Amino acid sequence: MRKLIFILFLVSASLNAQVLRTNPFYVSPYISGGSESVSLANGLLVYYNLDENGLTFADAVGSNDATGVSVSQNGTYKILGYSQEFNNAEDYIYVSATNTTPANDKLTISLWVRMTTMPVTKGSASVLAFCHIPDDVYYWAFVLYVSPSDNKVNFLAHNQSGTMYSVVSSGALSVNTLYHIAAICRGNGQTLQLFVNGSDVSSSAGTFSGTGFLDTPSRGNLIFGNGGTPGTEPVIGIMDEIGLWNRSVAADSLYNGGTGITHPFN
Repeated sequence: MRKLIFILFLVSASLNAQVLRTNPFYVSPYISGGSESVSLANGLLVYYNLDENGLTFADAVGSNDATGVSVSQNGTYKILGYSQEFNNAEDYIYVSATNTTPANDKLTISLWVRMTTMPVTKGSASVLAFCHIPDDVYYWAFVLYVSPSDNKVNFLAHNQSGTMYSVVSSGALSVNTLYHIAAICRGNGQTLQLFVNGSDVSSSAGTFSGTGFLDTPSRGNLIFGNGGTPGTEPVIGIMDEIGLWNRSVAADSLYNGGTGITHPFN
């Protein structure tokens, strides 16, 4: 009798797990990490749901809240809840980069974006994420942007010595289309990666060398939706669900079949 009950318990548990995995609204809080599962919360530096109707955006992980400049809540084009709309060249969101960017040599940036005006049309890059370093010859530790020459995604990173490494997407983005973008630096001796909607689109990928990113003399602001000089390289459209990790995260888990993720991951 005990053996029968145990077998029925195993069957029930297996069926429940299958239901969860096939439910499009179920988000597993774990990703594949070799022979073990690694929680998406592991190594998470900051996460912004961007649901607020205002200009202060809560850090879902800790106390590194971000500030918006002229952005506005959008409930039409988003992946979950609400998004933030960037209508003008001067719109952006920023937070101090001191505790929001990695101290090691690994980085994952995850975000959703839908642009109503493409960089080729407006003649300047659309900067998705930018780690500014004031008063330094290199001016930034890393930048993720859409190019004004071909609408392709570019991810560039300076190591601690100022050497730059880059990767570009194999295809271009299109106007009025919601995309998930993941930029990944896997660390010393590994090539940079770019993912669009969960697919690896890395092209001309450089191999990062170093123990960390540029931070001399000090990191300034982490900026979303604009460049180091706001007004010159804006995103015109919406952005949603922005997260940064100090490790390499599986991009398909962040894309999650197109349904996205939001913190907390359970």
